[in-house]
Amino acid sequence: LLAIALFYVGIFIFFRREKRFIYFAFICILIGIRAMVTEHKPLLELLPSISWFVVYAIEYLDMILLLSAYTLYMNSLFPGLLGRWFVRGLLLLCAIYGAIVLLAEPLVYTGFVNWFHALWGIAAAWISWRVGVYLIRNRPHTLEMVLVALGMIVLFLGAINDVAYYVFRIGRIANLLFERSMILCVFLHMVAMAVGFFRTEE
Repeated sequence: LLAIALFYVGIFIFFRREKRFIYFAFICILIGIRAMVTEHKPLLELLPSISWFVVYAIEYLDMILLLSAYTLYMNSLFPGLLGRWFVRGLLLLCAIYGAIVLLAEPLVYTGFVNWFHALWGIAAAWISWRVGVYLIRNRPHTLEMVLVALGMIVLFLGAINDVAYYVFRIGRIANLLFERSMILCVFLHMVAMAVGFFRTEE
């Protein structure tokens, strides 16, 4: 994931107008960080002296930044499609929750986690619906758009499963499934951007 992130940072350096590349690189980095601070928390093994409070804060901030980065990424792929009010409102809520994580005790910000997972589900549903309607109305589809749609569906299902586990306590593999869905989504979108990039170069 780090190698993929660095690759797309390099592309962004040469194509600064294409902000989707830097958003995608950021998503890859955040997914890598998430893997280090969830489940068995490998970060604690690498840095035994690090505080549990810091690890929990990183986990929650990563979750917040991931939602923000994915929203910005999809908004850059489909400019104006998600709605300015949605993008700004979501980023504002993420910023507020991020500030709470930074300033408050774990007992405080963990109390809002179910609401944030619900926000994840609502955001995934809205993005999927808007992009889905766009793809239905604009045919034929390019391979790039098909891959983006598949990645979006995979992430949406993972997000819904995550919400079902953390909010309604349904399911037992939510975190593992969500991480796998994010990685598969990244792979599909990476291929989609590569296809679009090479088509543009031709």
